[in-house]
Amino acid sequence: MTKVDDYRRLLRKLPKGDWADFLSENSGLPGPRGNLELIHAVGEEGSERVVRSLEASDDEYLKSAMEKWLASDDRDVAWLMKQNLKKARLTRMDAEWVAIQQASLA
Repeated sequence: MTKVDDYRRLLRKLPKGDWADFLSENSGLPGPRGNLELIHAVGEEGSERVVRSLEASDDEYLKSAMEKWLASDDRDVAWLMKQNLKKARLTRMDAEWVAIQQASLA
């Protein structure tokens, strides 16, 4: 079992509406390095509904977490975000946003 697998298992156990607190507590942000394993797990497990609920959050930190990860100077974070931007569910949710983010990482 990897850390990503552990996070995926934990996320599956949480009610979808309760991810925000878990992400806030475990993201590693603000800080010099985000929790890469958690980012990967959210990319794998997060549905459009979950992502939309985080975007609609009153917590500005949660709303901007993905943009912070996308803007990271850390090569590992940038690679992981590029991989997550290839997910079809993100493109279905907002193709224009995905294209803009992909261009910013190129």
